[in-house]
Amino acid sequence: MAFPWNKIVLVSAIGLGAYVVGQLIVFRQIEGIDYWEVRGYINGLVRGSGNRDAALVNLTQWRDFWMGQAWWGGLVDHFYNYGLERIDALYG
Repeated sequence: MAFPWNKIVLVSAIGLGAYVVGQLIVFRQIEGIDYWEVRGYINGLVRGSGNRDAALVNLTQWRDFWMGQAWWGGLVDHFYNYGLERIDALYG
């Protein structure tokens, strides 16, 4: 009995396709392609602010904007909390 490589390849391709489409659907709501792009954006937002107070204001404005736009607030809250962690790490 031969190993069913064609079935494994087919299932893998379907799984990868579902993952990519899922990422696009979820992260497209906050204008991202995937988790890592949005996380990088938050890192840049915090670092580019220059100080703790400006970073907090910019991050809060980002959160307020997307909470009114995105259908899944938990996603926005996740990245907001990540930004707060980055603010503490960078600015103390």
